[in-house]
Amino acid sequence: QIAAPGVIRATAGVEVVRAHTHTHTHTERERERERERELGGGGGGGGREREMACRGQVLSIMLLLSAAALLSAPQAEAAARKLIKNKIPTFEVYNVLSIQGANSTQGYNTLRCGGSQVREAEIQFGDIFCFDMPLLKKKDVDSELLGRVQGTFTVSQLTGGRVFVTETFIVNGTSLPYKGGFSAIGIEDIGVLSSKPITGGTGDYELVTGDAFTTPLGGVSIDEFGNAVFWFLYKFIFA
Repeated sequence: QIAAPGVIRATAGVEVVRAHTHTHTHTERERERERERELGGGGGGGGREREMACRGQVLSIMLLLSAAALLSAPQAEAAARKLIKNKIPTFEVYNVLSIQGANSTQGYNTLRCGGSQVREAEIQFGDIFCFDMPLLKKKDVDSELLGRVQGTFTVSQLTGGRVFVTETFIVNGTSLPYKGGFSAIGIEDIGVLSSKPITGGTGDYELVTGDAFTTPLGGVSIDEFGNAVFWFLYKFIFA
């Protein structure tokens, strides 16, 4: 039988659509294989496996960064202090305090703030003194200079005998392995062992805490310039 012309045209159209669909599907598969080869898979599922592994590595890095961000400031400070505790040992230095005498023009390292001269008997409640004193290796003014202590003390008790002290220790002597500065603040009772908290520092003493102990060594003496001289032993214990 001879098919009608309309049927022949319809059949041909279906075949063309099938051929086009097959060609399009084949092209998509080729493109997919090409993408896999670009990812380094070399065909099959290797490309997908490498891609998943890469994503896993990125996720691991993000988790590590998130965990690091959870370390709070107090924890970081505590870790730093623990490290410092292992670094800074306890050590001692000697200190000579020389209060300017009534007629003295030299040899002193401590005077009433503002420069007015006073006799020891005239020191009274509310007086503020400024000092810049040496820190020495031995109880000898000619001993090795290890640094200085600078600050103020205020007569803080009506009947005397107690002072409020703020001081900064600057340590740079060659025989001390750690250099820098640290501060202490607190009450001292004149003539007896006293302690003040160490409240931080700089250089090798950054973030330090602990206690500064002050021990008086004997009574007062008067030097050749008429200044009142006192000796002390400082002991620093770092927490």
